[in-house]
Amino acid sequence: MKLDPETGKNRSLFERMHLDLPLILGILLLMGFALLIMYSASGQSMAMMERQMARMALSLGVMVILAQITPRTYETLAPLLFTGGLILLLGVLFFGEAPRVHSAG
Repeated sequence: MKLDPETGKNRSLFERMHLDLPLILGILLLMGFALLIMYSASGQSMAMMERQMARMALSLGVMVILAQITPRTYETLAPLLFTGGLILLLGVLFFGEAPRVHSAG
């Protein structure tokens, strides 16, 4: 059992892992609706559903891992991440290829 140092009370699993339960439930609800819509639109393709569910599980795992990083660390890394994002955007601008649609352009 983990006790909160300030109050002396037991902390829930979500508090210890720095997760927001209403946010997680909202995300899971949206993912469920997305799967339902994709199942309907894909002609009931289970292979497509399984691939999408694997991607969703991976994204939830990454979210839990990133929630363990302190806000101070994000604050320290923000300029580096911002610069990296700008460099990637410039790379798309100069080296990206636009699709050709019906002989346009």
